[in-house]
Amino acid sequence: MYGAIKNHWKDIVKDKSLCEISKQDIKKLIANLAETPISYKAKNDIIRAGTTAIRWA
Repeated sequence: MYGAIKNHWKDIVKDKSLCEISKQDIKKLIANLAETPISYKAKNDIIRAGTTAIRWA
């Protein structure tokens, strides 16, 4: 999970705290992942890595 956050989420959220991440940031991440040639499972894992932290924040 750390790799997913480090490689994908870090560029999207930069210096924001968890409560400052908006739906637009998540949509931006999903749009970037749509262009990435990786499996659907990997994409789901990347999205889940960040949204789980946001859900518990």
